[in-house]
Amino acid sequence: MSIAVMDNGQVSARCYSVAGDDAETAFQACSISKAANAVATMKLIDEGRLTLNGTLRELLPKEYLEILLDGSPPSQRPLIESITIKQLLSHTGGLAPDSFPGYSASAAVPTMHEIIAGEKPANTTRFRLVSLPGHKFEYSGAGSTLLQLILEAVTGKEYRDLMQDLILTPLQMTRSFYNLRKEEDKNIAITYRNGFTECDANHHYFPELAAAGLWTTPTDLLKLIRDVQKSVSGEGGILKQVTAMEMLEEIDGGFSLGWQRRKSKPAVFGHSGSNEPGFRSLSMGFLGQDGNDALSKSGIVVMTNANTGDLLRAQCMQAISAIKGWPFPDHEAKAQRLGRPASESGDDWKAWSGEWKNIDGRSFLLKEGTDGLPVLLYDGLAEVMLLPAVDGRRGEDGGFVDFVLQGLPLLSMALEEGGGMIKLQRLRGESEELKRV
Repeated sequence: MSIAVMDNGQVSARCYSVAGDDAETAFQACSISKAANAVATMKLIDEGRLTLNGTLRELLPKEYLEILLDGSPPSQRPLIESITIKQLLSHTGGLAPDSFPGYSASAAVPTMHEIIAGEKPANTTRFRLVSLPGHKFEYSGAGSTLLQLILEAVTGKEYRDLMQDLILTPLQMTRSFYNLRKEEDKNIAITYRNGFTECDANHHYFPELAAAGLWTTPTDLLKLIRDVQKSVSGEGGILKQVTAMEMLEEIDGGFSLGWQRRKSKPAVFGHSGSNEPGFRSLSMGFLGQDGNDALSKSGIVVMTNANTGDLLRAQCMQAISAIKGWPFPDHEAKAQRLGRPASESGDDWKAWSGEWKNIDGRSFLLKEGTDGLPVLLYDGLAEVMLLPAVDGRRGEDGGFVDFVLQGLPLLSMALEEGGGMIKLQRLRGESEELKRV
């Protein structure tokens, strides 16, 4: 696992590994590649070479457009042709597939024609319309891949070269690349099932470069985040201020143009990513609130090389955000919540003391345990210590009313309505309401 933290513009980085401690080791950025692709696209818009309203009919090379239209009902043709750059960036173009599994070293790699058509040796279905363009958010790796082809056509360069010119070189992202060069081969992370068992393949190759193909380090990704922050504040980033602000405005589903950002939490932008067989990454940058300039120069990137890394990356984000007093992103709100020391619980929780039951009749007894700290006795079987959630709400007297169950990372409890209701919240699945007995 590799982590980089930027606090008021100062970056510290550390790689935690049984193989060594090298923060220069490159990981796959996974879908964070889409965020870099968005900045490149907006740069071309700044240069007048693209517009957000440009359509597939106008911009996608005819050879690819015809494949995309082939096999679709005639009535869909004008819909497909009308899909815009803005819709491709915001995942509102209505195109599938949503993601790509990549190709191992022993697998045949398809051409772009074969990928779009879903023909052998491609391992995904053909690109197709599954929703009305502009109607709603529908995550789309297909849309990012078509945008890759458009950028190549507009610039006359291969994608890795145009990204080098537009993003990687200007931002001095020296440990970032879209194809493995010999000098980097020995310093890349290899994938694991867990902390000990290697995956069958060290990594997969992704011809869908804009969607998932970037190799990089947390430190390099913070350079990208910092430049976006500079652009938004008008401090000399590679984008014009108005362009950067438009890029980060939420369109639908918690996504702006290539980035994850919600109007409900405007101080946070970022992107997450998962590549098979085992890369999991998460990036987060901040925009100042109430004149907080330090926050506008801060961010976190966590990259892991195990397919169990989803919860780990989110835990790291929570812990760092809690220590720094920074916001936590809504797009990771369902992540495993961390607990504070039980001694910080306070006394507000006592208004909920007593026995509660769920819809199945199972008993939950909230009571004082050792040293007067809260515990939950489940169905008469065992007591579980309750720990105040790191991002938890506080009651009227300053004590916590949000708790996690110690040792049970998939469950948390929300005490609500002044002692009148408890919600048992699951990380996976629906929450359930407990009724007082």
